[in-house]
Amino acid sequence: DFTLTEVGETATYTSDVTMSPLWNIEDLTAIAIIQTMSGSVGNYPILQAGSSQFSGLLPLFSSDRTEGPVALGVNFINNSFPQIGIDLYEWDFDGDGIFDSNEQNPYFVYDTPGTYDVTLQITVDGETAAVTEEDYITVTESSGVSGSVAGIWMNEYSPYIITDDTTVDEEASLLIEPGVTVITNGNSQIIVHGLLQADAMDQDPIIFTSDNTWKGMKFSGTQEDNILRNCEISKATLTGIKVEEAKVDILENKFYENSSSALGASIDVSSSDNVNIGYNIIANNTCVGLTGGIGCTNANPHIYNNIIVNNDGYFAGSISLKNGSNPTIQNNTIANNSAQNEFFLFDSFPILINNIIIKENTSIFQLINSLPTVSYSCVTGDYEGPGNIDDDPLFEAPSGGSGSEYDGLNALWYLTADSPCIDAGHPSEIYNDMEDPLNPGFALWPAMGTLRNDMGAYGGTGYVTVENDENLVPVSNVSQIEVYPNPFNPQTSIKLILKEADSGHPVELAVYNLRGQLVKTLIDNQTVVNGSSFSWNGIYNNGDAAASGIYFVRLKTHSGITAQKMLLLK
Repeated sequence: DFTLTEVGETATYTSDVTMSPLWNIEDLTAIAIIQTMSGSVGNYPILQAGSSQFSGLLPLFSSDRTEGPVALGVNFINNSFPQIGIDLYEWDFDGDGIFDSNEQNPYFVYDTPGTYDVTLQITVDGETAAVTEEDYITVTESSGVSGSVAGIWMNEYSPYIITDDTTVDEEASLLIEPGVTVITNGNSQIIVHGLLQADAMDQDPIIFTSDNTWKGMKFSGTQEDNILRNCEISKATLTGIKVEEAKVDILENKFYENSSSALGASIDVSSSDNVNIGYNIIANNTCVGLTGGIGCTNANPHIYNNIIVNNDGYFAGSISLKNGSNPTIQNNTIANNSAQNEFFLFDSFPILINNIIIKENTSIFQLINSLPTVSYSCVTGDYEGPGNIDDDPLFEAPSGGSGSEYDGLNALWYLTADSPCIDAGHPSEIYNDMEDPLNPGFALWPAMGTLRNDMGAYGGTGYVTVENDENLVPVSNVSQIEVYPNPFNPQTSIKLILKEADSGHPVELAVYNLRGQLVKTLIDNQTVVNGSSFSWNGIYNNGDAAASGIYFVRLKTHSGITAQKMLLLK
């Protein structure tokens, strides 16, 4: 039972089932649109009411947001009646009388501040009906940002000033253009449950900072392809980047002047394995309770080619690993940090390979039910392990001392030509340095040695920088490997691009782990055709299933050897 009254009044009804938001009273030819509810008895406001000869055609819509900063991305949702059988949808998003989309549930970006009417017109069997919501969308300036955000943050409206907690919701996305500055004030935080892409590769960096205090960025419960690349993160007071049960690539960034009481001041990762932390400079950060660098709890990120210097911590200057955190820590330069120890390990068993770890006056590791595997690294204190050395690495121009009072951010951590760390890393070909012509591509760091992996952040596999008259170009003087998908789970395809000189000659193709151990033979001295593809499903030669982590597929041909990194994520 219900009674129709004026718009804004209430319709009273009794029901034991979920009620439809559309009521068609045939005899009275009246329509009332009320809030959907499930239950027994209630009074609910009428959103729209009227009398007509109802045709069965009723345009209705909603959206995931109605207000936000320029450029605002809005998902529109069709709620029209009939629910099926509509022949044509016509949307006018900005009130200019021109239809902008014919999609059923479109997405639109508002790139100019203002207030906008939105119209939806639907057509069924040649009959049309339209609805217009006046002043439905409000696009604000880039100051005073808070609440749910989506769309594109554009350089022309920079800086974006955040005044309260700001969230990228689940299924929402935010793209931040190169050169944008984001200033987060009032002890606020940027929280990501959906997709955030702040990728300024080879362009002006994206700046995240504060005029007073902010809590940094938090990625929580999202498995989207989040990325932070060539960003500068500074002055956060909780942690620069917090990752919990989430996926994110943290690449080529600068972390400085961040602080924390009990987390990794720069990066803190918990219950997350799909995290890459590479080619970052982490310098002059401070934590009074844990580490100024990277903290991990029940997490296994891949930590590689970072410079972690002049940070202050309590238990650890650079990296803290707790509760089953067993990451691979490869080709990092760790020096001049100030804390009780350089690493703090609790119930953790990491693999450290090809690193430089320099620590004056205090210990390298504090171990509680933990044991690191350290090899081919320059480590203060004659740390036991194959290939380890204890020498002055001979940096080009390091900071003047330990701790955040010395400028590690602008020091030069390159190795001089006579450094004992050059060509002293793991001798396996899969670790060949970036200047190795067998490994084409691009990278942030210039490499130092000749072929064998160098210890520290400027060594490692997979990339080389070569200049010609026009641009930076990849080297391609040997046969190549293409891996797709990469990362992968459970299977990836490995395609061989063979030079003419290698055609007709037998080749070898095999998978190795980070320790340089052969785990899977794919081709054993056989002749193959150019463009041939071979799959690997993450199963070893002995039938064991491979664990999540970094692997290398190595191709040996008549003319040379090349290797490609693969990431298995489970």
